[in-house]
Amino acid sequence: MGFFLCALWGCSAPAPISGVQIAAPVSLLELFPRARKTTEEGVEVSSQVKVVEVRVGERPEPVLFLHPTSEVIFPLRLERGAVLDTAIALVPEGWTQGGDGVTFYVAVRVQGEELRTYLFSRHLYPQLMEAHRGWQPVSLDLTSYRGRDIELILGTHPGPEGDSSYDWAVWRDPLLYHPVLDAEWIAARRARQAGAR
Repeated sequence: MGFFLCALWGCSAPAPISGVQIAAPVSLLELFPRARKTTEEGVEVSSQVKVVEVRVGERPEPVLFLHPTSEVIFPLRLERGAVLDTAIALVPEGWTQGGDGVTFYVAVRVQGEELRTYLFSRHLYPQLMEAHRGWQPVSLDLTSYRGRDIELILGTHPGPEGDSSYDWAVWRDPLLYHPVLDAEWIAARRARQAGAR
């Protein structure tokens, strides 16, 4: 039966993952140049997926810009427990414009597996919901993936009507760190960020 299905639909082994070893706290913005980027067919990736500086809160800051439908795929090997700490938002200039919001998601594909596991999904619709304006925190425990080659995937989809107008979706400086071992690092980083305001 398996042979028949492969002949019918085509089968291929999942792409191997050669993960960047993560043994210390890191910003995914630093790993962005080595990540794989995808977006809609026929659209220039660099115009839809990039690191830019925007103001969502009190000050401009570096962010990962992902206009739907787009993904950034980070091949990683976590050498210790880690959390992914970030926040999601739409750029304020689009809050009162058209569109039907953006769905943000985080997924993981493990070496040797074809399918990905979705860890997080949230739809923001600031044009309609004032509570969706500004940064929305996201924190995910990735400890169960320690010692394995994985693809960590950050992505966006347009709203339910497929309207991607004004979908200026951003992820605030996504960090990977151990909440106990890197407590001093994250405290110093947050203090620097607060000082820059």
